[in-house]
Amino acid sequence: MGICVHLEDILEEEIKEGNKVTREYEDEWTNESYSVRLKRPLNKNNRDDYLAISPTISYWENKDSHYMPGKGYYCKTCKHTISGPLYFDY
Repeated sequence: MGICVHLEDILEEEIKEGNKVTREYEDEWTNESYSVRLKRPLNKNNRDDYLAISPTISYWENKDSHYMPGKGYYCKTCKHTISGPLYFDY
């Protein structure tokens, strides 16, 4: 499986900017059918265009210590997500 077409451009831009996929998983969370985890925090700059163009994409941040902290994008239609850590892990 691969990331949905709604999130494809965001993932491609992250990889072009040097970010790397560290993990891909399916059906691990009830609200996500497919997830891609990146090594570095996602670059939110200039990504608001995607949110305006596609109402199916939402940006999120999780700071709850009961779950893996991070931030990313979620596709409400396909239930796919792209995420990265909140801060750089050196």
